[in-house]
Amino acid sequence: MATFAERFKMLREERGWTQEQAAERLKISRSTIAGYESDKKGRTPRKETIDKIATLFGVSIDFLLGRINEEYSGQYSDSRKYFRASAVTGEAGPLGEITEQPLSRRFMRADARKNYSHLLAVARDVVTEHGADASMRDIARRADVGLATLLRHFPTREALFEALLRMNVDALTQQAAELETSKPPDEALVSWFREGVAFFHSYSGVCALMASAHADPDSALHASSSAVRSAGARLLLRAQAEGTARADMDGVDLFALMSGLGWLVGQPGFAPRGDHLFHVITSAILINRPSNGVKKATC
Repeated sequence: MATFAERFKMLREERGWTQEQAAERLKISRSTIAGYESDKKGRTPRKETIDKIATLFGVSIDFLLGRINEEYSGQYSDSRKYFRASAVTGEAGPLGEITEQPLSRRFMRADARKNYSHLLAVARDVVTEHGADASMRDIARRADVGLATLLRHFPTREALFEALLRMNVDALTQQAAELETSKPPDEALVSWFREGVAFFHSYSGVCALMASAHADPDSALHASSSAVRSAGARLLLRAQAEGTARADMDGVDLFALMSGLGWLVGQPGFAPRGDHLFHVITSAILINRPSNGVKKATC
């Protein structure tokens, strides 16, 4: 039978989560997650942590501990309403933000996976047209399903955006990790900042949602917001350590500037100035870096 370490890593990867994202959802450290996955002796966390992990992934404790190969027993399946958000109201269960995540598509039947993909595709079209204020009822109508069906997959607007943005967030955090080892600190920071601005410009209204989620641990987007902020903070610290970035900034400041510019370039009156504004901001972040080809004077 599989060990807890093997099962945990498998479930995390099937959700497409980094260790950092899983840690955010479980409210524990990334090093703890790494410890779970690297343990070769079959040790397991405390019971309350096991319960929380099983609830997060929508599997039984026996499956999580490698005792059985069925994801959940009949009894567990019947009791899932205890921790899943309400299909009609979208109210969170006892684990708050965690309960708002849809079950892994691996655990869905083939027809359920098809429905999920269809809903997400329609939602992407509607949100592209109308931004973050897109009506959940309109999405359900365009997908030709009832509102309750849509809410069963995405109990809240933030849960829907978490699903829409998940791949973008993962790509952005992965790129930060790659830039840390492939480019000088200042170049890495500027390259990633540009990608971050594009991320915040991906859908109208994303900036407001992510900014709000930044300060709300119960938000379905909080983990994604934290992952982006942490990735930027690492690149900023690397540049500061080399002396190429101003020392009075932190990851929150970088996140704010990136999201703010992402919103601004989406406004018709400022879109033509996007590149210029990008250079103005990055030249203010970095020390003695050219702005629009003009080098700062030094004393």
